[in-house]
Amino acid sequence: MIPEHSFLLFFSNQTQIALNNASPGDSVRLLHSDDSIADLTSYSATQPDQSYSRTVDGGGTWVNAYPPSPGASNQPPPTDTPTPTRTATATPTVTRTPTATRTVTATPTATASGTATPTATSAGTPAPTVDAVSLNEFMPDPVTDWNGNGQTGDSDDEYIELFNGHDFDVDLSGWKLDDAAGGGSPPFTLPSGSTIPAHGFRVFFSNQTHIALNNSGGDSVRLLRPDGTEVESYAYTANFPDQAYSKTSDGGTAWTTAYPPSPGSANTGGPTPTTPPTGALAGHVFVDADADGIYEPWLGEQGLAGVLVILDDTRSFLTNASGWYGFFNLTPGQHTVRHAQPVHMASTTADRYTVTVEPGSTVDELNFGQTALSRPARSSRPLRSTSFCLPRFRLGRQRCG
Repeated sequence: MIPEHSFLLFFSNQTQIALNNASPGDSVRLLHSDDSIADLTSYSATQPDQSYSRTVDGGGTWVNAYPPSPGASNQPPPTDTPTPTRTATATPTVTRTPTATRTVTATPTATASGTATPTATSAGTPAPTVDAVSLNEFMPDPVTDWNGNGQTGDSDDEYIELFNGHDFDVDLSGWKLDDAAGGGSPPFTLPSGSTIPAHGFRVFFSNQTHIALNNSGGDSVRLLRPDGTEVESYAYTANFPDQAYSKTSDGGTAWTTAYPPSPGSANTGGPTPTTPPTGALAGHVFVDADADGIYEPWLGEQGLAGVLVILDDTRSFLTNASGWYGFFNLTPGQHTVRHAQPVHMASTTADRYTVTVEPGSTVDELNFGQTALSRPARSSRPLRSTSFCLPRFRLGRQRCG
């Protein structure tokens, strides 16, 4: 057991691990119970009594310039001269060239015994978390077919992206994704074999996670360890359709909505748009039960699936299970939409619409109503012949009456 915000030390007489002192060096690894790598660092040849330390406890940057501190917090060496004297039993001071890029100012404070305890004040940026796996991008209100299943305008294209800042692959089996704590969707547990490559990305779509992010805001995205402890979270407000929340740098801490969506690839600002915003139009093909030309799903009117809807005689869309269709990324201006007439049905609405699409707007409820054709009623009276002909063989002629 290791206490919180504390240390646990293992010596080689317990572990039987012999670290290589000479070139080409060696590696030190921390493994999960299933032998997957939790953390790893490699080193080259070292000097006697030289330790490798993280610049910040639990951070991501390693140096060999810090004095050894087994079982205690890592601290940089004091920078003032001369070096404070130690007791007769102390290890001789070793002066080395720091390899870290952080700017550190150390103020030694002498104890009663004359031993100096340096107090470090850091002016650098905090190092990444020890896990170095973080939230990187997410989208609550998609319009584009981001998951590539051929369907647009559905919630299955919501996604959450993770980034791995390690130099090695990480097994995320058992980790969890969630929205706001204590409400909303249940947490999604990453299945066995969910590996994220070194300095790579892993995207999870809502048709896999079943996490429904609020489009109107007031929700959060969270990354949790297998034991449920929170690694990272981000709360967001209302957003626009097809707008992503992205880290300004992969694995960083600052978020923006100004970057274009980039699920599965690096977050970049992208060029400034030079074209006007596009528009969209959408609607339903439905069974018009009362033949009034109005789509009334609240009265039980059903959509018609598999009906071909055609835009400007250049693009087409087959209605989905609810009878819905939609066309996006349209150039602002006039567009005409029509549908192929289903067999054995008649229209209760116009068979085509010509509308003007404004930049950044959606023309909705362009609905096509259908009703079943009525069949002619059958007569209940028996059919009777009004004339007939009987064959006569006399004189080779027949007589009709």
